[in-house]
Amino acid sequence: MAMEERSAKHCFLLQTTAQDKEYQYRKIAGRQVQSRIAWKLRGDTVFKKIFRAVRALSTTNTIFALHNPTGTRVTDRQGLDYIVTNYYRKLYAAKCTSLKTQLAKDNLIGMIPASFTDQSSPSIRKILNAPPDAGELFSTLQHMAPGKSLVPDSILIKFYKHLWGLIDNEFAQMIHQAITDGAYSFGMTHGLVALILKDGDLEQLPNWRPITLLNTSYKILSKVLQIPLQLLLLDIIHAG
Repeated sequence: MAMEERSAKHCFLLQTTAQDKEYQYRKIAGRQVQSRIAWKLRGDTVFKKIFRAVRALSTTNTIFALHNPTGTRVTDRQGLDYIVTNYYRKLYAAKCTSLKTQLAKDNLIGMIPASFTDQSSPSIRKILNAPPDAGELFSTLQHMAPGKSLVPDSILIKFYKHLWGLIDNEFAQMIHQAITDGAYSFGMTHGLVALILKDGDLEQLPNWRPITLLNTSYKILSKVLQIPLQLLLLDIIHAG
């Protein structure tokens, strides 16, 4: 009798679990239908405008054709890659300088102290050399713009702000290693070069400006080093 009772209870639990799962599935399906209705009523018009804006932006920020040095219009991918690669290779190639210019540069560099903080007070050196803790990093995040531009790893400021409670100690340790040991993570040394149209004819490569998109982790490191330096800049200048 006891075995039959346990078996009945077991069947009841299985049936209840199955019904609960079915209810949850139906609930999710209902929410999906509601979302589709809301999309049709309110979202469709808005997103059409967004898509049109994105298409227009992609048209103005995409190179479809370029003129090579001889004036020939090139449209194939291989030809475009060749033109762009050679143009910027020549533009950023190292140029030989005269002996006089090199001596002047060496003389100027020799006048710069090895460390500006050598002549600063101990209190200033302590502030500048102290790695920031998690609290200071979070305060720095609050002063940074949310950031809408693309970054190579796709992690924006908004991510760090929302999930700071989960990553604060690990991120602070990474910043500490970068400042004290010079051990930078891959994200801090990695950038993505993109071409942005300045003005004029899209098919003339000089009208495109190369920029390097940097990851948010590098921007945070740069900002956290910048803030104390700004606060103490006048003291450092007067100390020199």
